[in-house]
Amino acid sequence: MDALKTCGEERAADCDTILRSLRDRGRVWLRVRGSSMLPWVRPGDIAFVERVKFEDVSRGDLVLFAREGRLYVHRAIEKRAGESPQIVTKGDAHPEPDPAADASGALGRVAWIERGGKRVRLDRGVHAAVAPVLAAISRHGKWWYPAGRVAFRLVVPVRRFFLGLRGAKAPAR
Repeated sequence: MDALKTCGEERAADCDTILRSLRDRGRVWLRVRGSSMLPWVRPGDIAFVERVKFEDVSRGDLVLFAREGRLYVHRAIEKRAGESPQIVTKGDAHPEPDPAADASGALGRVAWIERGGKRVRLDRGVHAAVAPVLAAISRHGKWWYPAGRVAFRLVVPVRRFFLGLRGAKAPAR
């Protein structure tokens, strides 16, 4: 969700609104605009983010964090404990991880995304079980990243074509 671009280059006031809502209500809805989390999270998805403490972030979670005046949602691929705890994140579609961020930069965790009117829980069940595996795979993204991008760009039009065929055969009411 490469920079939920409501922040940074567009309007810093939006960042403040998002952060205030997260602080006051403990949750916020955000529209995904970037492609850094493809194929798992897509542009246009709605992400429901809940406030979270650093201790509660697990490897594989999608974490909202602030860096250089912008907000990002990337996958937590490593937590570093100690006197100054840090978190290493990475966009699944990026070939390299982000620089380590202070624990205080972890603002929230994506609990679910909404796509096409359907809600996909990321904090339970199969998605929660698969998240650590995705974090491990994501760490080596520079090897599979190019193939994954091409596959995603091919699958979407093919899927739309077949959904269109299925819709065309539906009886008129």
